[in-house]
Amino acid sequence: MVAIDETLRKTALGSWQVGDKVNLERAMKLGDRLDGHIVQGHVDQVGICHAIEDAEGSRVFTFHYDPSLGNMTIEKGSITVNGVSLTVVGSRKGAFSVAVIPYTYEHTCFHTLRVGDKVNLEFDVIGKYVLAKVGALELKNLMVMKKICMSLFFSLLFSGTMVAQDGLFMGLGVGAASPFGGESAGGGYAKPCIGEPTAGT
Repeated sequence: MVAIDETLRKTALGSWQVGDKVNLERAMKLGDRLDGHIVQGHVDQVGICHAIEDAEGSRVFTFHYDPSLGNMTIEKGSITVNGVSLTVVGSRKGAFSVAVIPYTYEHTCFHTLRVGDKVNLEFDVIGKYVLAKVGALELKNLMVMKKICMSLFFSLLFSGTMVAQDGLFMGLGVGAASPFGGESAGGGYAKPCIGEPTAGT
């Protein structure tokens, strides 16, 4: 196996040692029944094992991750930790918890995990598409609002509406001072005043 630079930067592969255990699972065949979570096998980022608690035979693992990369979890959603697909039982910004039953604990590498260990995380692929779409819509709406505001600003600027700046009101109607220097067609300058706006001549 050859690991490229991106793989070493985005995964915990660089911390592996000879003899470390890894989780292996065969890929599902196209046409098979889908039961459970969708896992692509891509690592989105690295997380840190923050806590391990006993829960009447099962174990609750809490992991922290850097939320600035744009990933997130939701309760009852899915998360893949070191290749093991699990259900999120607790979620907050930059952290989540999963409950691991005894069978999963013994038959995966979860029984080797210790607090402070790095893990590979793959977030829910459907959630990633939703986040990408929402982000694109927010950006689009932001650009539309910017265009509307700029259009409104210039409409007010040249329509004779009073413009306020730093507590001073200045009339920019016909005959008021041109914002680009000189006089407008009316030939008069509007004088700024405190409080009440002044009308252009």
